[in-house]
Amino acid sequence: MLTATLFDFYGTLVEVPREGARQTIKSWFEIIKTKKDGITLQEAARSATKLWDDYSLGEIQSDRDYVEKFLEKIEIAKNEDLINLLLETWVARGLFVVYPQTNAVINEIKKLGLKIGIISDSPPPWFKKHMTQSGIESLVNATVVSGEVNVKKPDAQIYIKALEKLQSKASEVVFVSDAPSDLMGAHKVGIKELILVSPPVKTYRVGERVKGKFKEKFMEYEELEIRPTVVKNLEEVPNVIRGLLKS
Repeated sequence: MLTATLFDFYGTLVEVPREGARQTIKSWFEIIKTKKDGITLQEAARSATKLWDDYSLGEIQSDRDYVEKFLEKIEIAKNEDLINLLLETWVARGLFVVYPQTNAVINEIKKLGLKIGIISDSPPPWFKKHMTQSGIESLVNATVVSGEVNVKKPDAQIYIKALEKLQSKASEVVFVSDAPSDLMGAHKVGIKELILVSPPVKTYRVGERVKGKFKEKFMEYEELEIRPTVVKNLEEVPNVIRGLLKS
């Protein structure tokens, strides 16, 4: 018997466009290249990406802390004006999109009698702000954020913590994500009902090559005998869950 639906957050219910990250690092590079001769855009981007991973794992506590560590990593002296300038030009902080069907989908699933859980690989300050902006905060029964538990998907612990908070067994949960690797992590902890939200612009197939390289570890689908239900958009998820409840 199903008791809960567990969702991935970014990419499944909401999004911070990747273009924001690219614009941010380009803006920052224009600033920092005047402070350090010879620094490259690639070097700055690598440092920013590594620190974002640290921020998402709870090793960095705030946006300001992130900027300060960024300056340390690229060996530029910190000062208030420079820190504030980088914070002001952090383009991605102002970009956030809630998919138009998100609220209705969550409400539909709640009406089916299921609890709602969300897991996310993200810094807690960003997640908390975006949960409030999303308009679904009051509908969600449990959240688990990588920055609070110090592990990211597909590590088993993030799913196990979500199951504990939902007070549900793995066999009672449907997991929904736009990323195949997320589904594999869920499968490894015993969640069998898996839904992959795969719009036409990002169709996933086992072994498919995307832009000359594997987008995800597709072949592990076969190794783990995962058979996710693939839907073209989020709006189809409630109907899939209705079918599971009837079966």
